[in-house]
Amino acid sequence: MERKVTLCLCAIQLSRSETSDFLDYLAAVSRRTLLNVVPHAPPPPPLICLIYSCLRCVSHILFGVLDLTEVNMSLFLPKLSCKKDIDEVIKGVAEKVVVLRFGRDEDSVCLQLDEILSKTAHNLSNMASIYIVDVDKTPVYTRYFDISYIPSTVFFFNGQHMKVDYGSPDHTKFVGSFKTKQDFMDLIEVIYRGAMRGKMIVQSPIDPHNIPKYDLLYHGI
Repeated sequence: MERKVTLCLCAIQLSRSETSDFLDYLAAVSRRTLLNVVPHAPPPPPLICLIYSCLRCVSHILFGVLDLTEVNMSLFLPKLSCKKDIDEVIKGVAEKVVVLRFGRDEDSVCLQLDEILSKTAHNLSNMASIYIVDVDKTPVYTRYFDISYIPSTVFFFNGQHMKVDYGSPDHTKFVGSFKTKQDFMDLIEVIYRGAMRGKMIVQSPIDPHNIPKYDLLYHGI
């Protein structure tokens, strides 16, 4: 109880910018602690997400206009920073859908997607492992999947690239952010169940109106 009071007192004394940095720090510590204890650890349990949400509410009350959506939700997800890391995850994760989000942490659409990924990661932990990939640090995969727009999300299962028919010519990746958490969760379930039956391509369960439309011409990242 004493620690909780001390934490609250410290938060009250912080400025708006300092509080935002403080929340980023807590998120980073939570993720790093889990990853240090268990390699490829599962996403933070609901308790950590609850603490984070409470801190957001406290800061909103204290500062009113503080926009806490600026806090980077990708800090809650494990990051792969090179081709070797990606190869190890693709080959090493068994009987689960490997979700690779290619993008940049500071990109606004990536931030929207990362929030959905982080909030669903725990509920999907029996079916999927979700990772963040920086496109600038993995040029081999960026070229291989022809990633011309970010974020782009690619799926694997037991080392095999899973394709999804979204009603567009490109079945290799999902481009953009999902409209809702449920859309993402439904897609993971369809990919997982299809892969367990030996399918390499599945039909997207997402309403076509919720799937972003992009020009397929390569414009560079």
